[in-house]
Amino acid sequence: MSYSLFECRDGAFVVVPRGLTPPIEAYTAHGDFQHVTDRCRHLYDSPVWDDVSRVIDHMLYAVVLPEVAFCIFELPESVQRRDTDVTA
Repeated sequence: MSYSLFECRDGAFVVVPRGLTPPIEAYTAHGDFQHVTDRCRHLYDSPVWDDVSRVIDHMLYAVVLPEVAFCIFELPESVQRRDTDVTA
């Protein structure tokens, strides 16, 4: 299965199966969202993906920490630069 990454207004990252958008529960909890990428690093046999996929199997989405999002997805330069600017 392929996945997509979205960033919410409050800075949360949401992973959903590709072709879906975050559900209303994620919108209510975290605000508006925008699509970031569909480019997974395909680390599906890792403990990180095991945890994320379990949540997605149960809820159809998973809220992940930025460091998890950056680990499992290839991010566009604009997102990487913005993250660097915030933490610098």
